[in-house]
Amino acid sequence: MRVASIIWGLLGPARMFSPGQVYSGLFVFFILGAVTPIVIYVLAKRWPRSPVRYLMAPLIFGGAGAIPPATPLNYLSWGIVGFVFQFWIKKRHFRWWTRLNFLTSSALDLGLALATLFIFFAFTLHGVDPPSWWGNNIVTSTMDVQGTAIQAHVPEGGRFGPENW
Repeated sequence: MRVASIIWGLLGPARMFSPGQVYSGLFVFFILGAVTPIVIYVLAKRWPRSPVRYLMAPLIFGGAGAIPPATPLNYLSWGIVGFVFQFWIKKRHFRWWTRLNFLTSSALDLGLALATLFIFFAFTLHGVDPPSWWGNNIVTSTMDVQGTAIQAHVPEGGRFGPENW
């Protein structure tokens, strides 16, 4: 079942988003989402040669929605590849860019998919353990994995969360 179906159908938006409720502060982001593109537009018109002209509010806010599964490392690598191809190569080698930019993009996507399949069939399917080093075994020493992060227990007949929903 979809989360949106639960929110809008079962709970109802008034119980979650009305003033004084748990998520009432989210309405500020509607205002922020409406005002930010206007501010960027005005700044880009005022200073047309500034880097502000490259900002796009829908991409900024849409990209922020992907942060839980994507890490800052993902955004950094996407940003570097995007800058190199969309700015540096496009400016210096435009003919090459017009012929091969989107082919290169497709090749990078295909390479990721093929590498994922290769890793699965070569290592994961056969139960091969990865090398042990601090970058992949530090996670086993965190409080979350050891179950010591939260020590609070809800007493019998007690309540977890707000008194009124």
